[in-house]
Amino acid sequence: MKQVDHMAALKLLLDIDTTVFKEELYYPWFIQKPAIIGLSVAWLLFASGSIMLLATLTKTSLLVLILIFSVLTFALVAGYAGLVKTQIGHAKSKVLNLMMRLEKQYFMKGIQPFVPADQQTAVKRIAKDKTFTPKEYTSITLSTQSRVLFNTESFIKEIERMLADPDIKITPNTSTDFDENTFRVPQSARKNYDKIKNSSTFNDVFTIPPEAKKAILVKVHDLVNQAALGKLPML
Repeated sequence: MKQVDHMAALKLLLDIDTTVFKEELYYPWFIQKPAIIGLSVAWLLFASGSIMLLATLTKTSLLVLILIFSVLTFALVAGYAGLVKTQIGHAKSKVLNLMMRLEKQYFMKGIQPFVPADQQTAVKRIAKDKTFTPKEYTSITLSTQSRVLFNTESFIKEIERMLADPDIKITPNTSTDFDENTFRVPQSARKNYDKIKNSSTFNDVFTIPPEAKKAILVKVHDLVNQAALGKLPML
């Protein structure tokens, strides 16, 4: 098993855009909300117009025509529901594939020392067994990212306490497995990604200046080096 690079994983954690974990990013246009509304309205207009036209031209009972189109509507809805379910399954699979790309490089094991205590059991299981749901993986990544970026002082103090224990080791940068290009938005999802990013309801709370991220990494790296040199007071 290769050595886990905790500092490289921490850098990726600070840089990663968790928008790519959204299943909606991988939905085809025809199962997105605007398309569903548009198709529904179009079908209702078509069905209503057809019923009135057929009733006028064929003298068929209006009740019979309504019944026929109701059955057609039910069949179309059932077929469409099946298609939506399949496409959602494909989207979930794409999200899982992205997460497995990270796990092939031991991302969860890499960020384990920085994960909040209440999620340690879950992150250990993921690191060991590679079993997780997209929601669980996203939750751990987001909460850890938020903790590091917005509770920095408390986070640094906890790292200091952790490194004071001689049995705990955090590895410095030993590889280049993780970088800003490791986890990009797939080209097939780029349009949906831009829509989500540009939507009025989107709130990118993780827009942190690069300098602030660098300062966190430098501080943690210094603590790791001090611990490696035995310069931190032991517990």
